[in-house]
Amino acid sequence: MYICKKLIMEANIEISKGNRVANTLTIEEIRDLFINSLDTKESSKLAYKRALSQYINYLANNNIALFDTNRQTILQYKEYLLTNKSTLTASFYLVSIRKFYAFLESNRIYPNVAKDIKTPKRVQKFRKLPLTQKQIKDLLLYCDTINLRDSAIINLILRTGLRTIEVVNANVGDIQEREGQKILLIKGKGHYEKDDFVILTDKTYRVINNYLATRKIKDKNEPLFISNSNNNKGERLTTRTISQICKTAMRGIGLNDRSYTAHSLRHTCATAIIKGGGTLEQVQYTLRHKNITTSQIYINSIIDSERLANSGESIIENCF
Repeated sequence: MYICKKLIMEANIEISKGNRVANTLTIEEIRDLFINSLDTKESSKLAYKRALSQYINYLANNNIALFDTNRQTILQYKEYLLTNKSTLTASFYLVSIRKFYAFLESNRIYPNVAKDIKTPKRVQKFRKLPLTQKQIKDLLLYCDTINLRDSAIINLILRTGLRTIEVVNANVGDIQEREGQKILLIKGKGHYEKDDFVILTDKTYRVINNYLATRKIKDKNEPLFISNSNNNKGERLTTRTISQICKTAMRGIGLNDRSYTAHSLRHTCATAIIKGGGTLEQVQYTLRHKNITTSQIYINSIIDSERLANSGESIIENCF
């Protein structure tokens, strides 16, 4: 289905379904108009674009034109998402669609048929498993057998709870000293500046320093961790590479389940703080949660672990 560019730009005439004129826009171009109107980071714009592209493909595969969509179309797509995507992904896709149709309506392009469509509720529990105390020890022993860069990355995430993107964005000059302690400046989730930090304990800093000693660093703005591959040697790592490094190490100690990923190390950091006698506030500060409710979820993870270790069912098993 096509639509007049002039009508979109003026945004003062109701567009009739099936309108075709010489100067037209495709559905993809309308999508891009919406994307460019967003006041958000480029990475977020790309995420919205991917989500809407999935919706456009769904419409095409079902022979539905954009200006033939209605509330039932959105509800059917919601059902499709819940069947084929995770709850988190389905929620984001539906939010993207709601915003898209709100944009269409505000510009008098098409009614907001996605208004008030509810997103599925997320279960307040992490799908990625934290490591047990024994698994942590096994992983750290395994780190002694691999290269210094990978060992430093794993130690850093495990001991500070950094996200993979935060590791990617770290520079050599971000390691600083504050009140006698080594810290790493970081750009937190959704932030534009490096206005936060994590503390590098002696064990964390020692491994990083050993790794940096193997490099000829000329500029403090060099990436903290660089690629060793022939294709992009010396360049900044990607989140995918860091995830693979962590996954490979966990496989090395027998953790080959999909529930164990780089994010498991962040969860392990949080649960270790609580098990070590730390408070929820300390978890919140360390992992930089905006809301302490997010930190509360780690308590639920520990409760599940304790229930598995000391179950009522096992008592019954010994009774009869």
